[in-house]
Amino acid sequence: MSKFGVLLDIDGVLCDQLGLMAGAKEFVNALVKKNIPFMCLSNNSLKKRTDMSEHLRSLGLPVDVEQIYTSAMATARFLAKQTKNPRVYVLGSGGLTTALEKNNITPVDSRPDYVIVGEGRDYTLEMLDVAIKFLKEGARLVTVNMDNQRSTAFGLRSGCGSIVKLLEDETNKKALNLGKPSPLMLRSARKLLGMRASFTVMIGDHMENDIYGGIQLGYYSIMVMSGRATAEEMKNYSFLPDKVINSLDDFSVEELEEIINEKPIDEDYLITFG
Repeated sequence: MSKFGVLLDIDGVLCDQLGLMAGAKEFVNALVKKNIPFMCLSNNSLKKRTDMSEHLRSLGLPVDVEQIYTSAMATARFLAKQTKNPRVYVLGSGGLTTALEKNNITPVDSRPDYVIVGEGRDYTLEMLDVAIKFLKEGARLVTVNMDNQRSTAFGLRSGCGSIVKLLEDETNKKALNLGKPSPLMLRSARKLLGMRASFTVMIGDHMENDIYGGIQLGYYSIMVMSGRATAEEMKNYSFLPDKVINSLDDFSVEELEEIINEKPIDEDYLITFG
């Protein structure tokens, strides 16, 4: 049994729009070889996790469908636990609608309990007007992420955060974010690993979504500079990751094992390993 588990951000750590990131293949293969549990995380609600797995495998990464956890899945599972047979009005498509269906949640066009903001290519002003109407009538507002922009093959485009801010301003409602850095998503992912918080490693390229999320829950947090973040931008934050690396090419699983093995024995360790 491995002493620790790893949560890996997908975009910017494992791959980007151009392909595989440096060192990603070697790092993931080492995790598999050493039987270290890992989960790949994404705030992308447009893609289904089956598509994500196929894409990662096409790049040479041995990632099964069950090793992918998305904000769409976190959202659907949360709502299914919150309310029996919740009625939801959905702004979004793809992976979000699939995740809802798997949790026996059927989107509706009248009297919803929730308005869900997800990523999609078919937003219209009419849909936004309907969402505003439902929110003013009492529906709750939830979102799969608060990213103002999202990366696409055609460059950066407006993200869920932009839509959420519009809806909040129009209705005075406050959205519940169920994607990273939400503890609800990151705690669920950690439980899927079967690890205690102090023996969970969060590796990401986004200070707010990945590093702050990991710090809140006591995870060992590693910032990877292969994504959009810059050293200058990191100076604007009042928190720091436990470690900063340029890419996974500059860091090995063996080094990570040494770091975790040097952690002091605490209550989590005694509970987990006796």
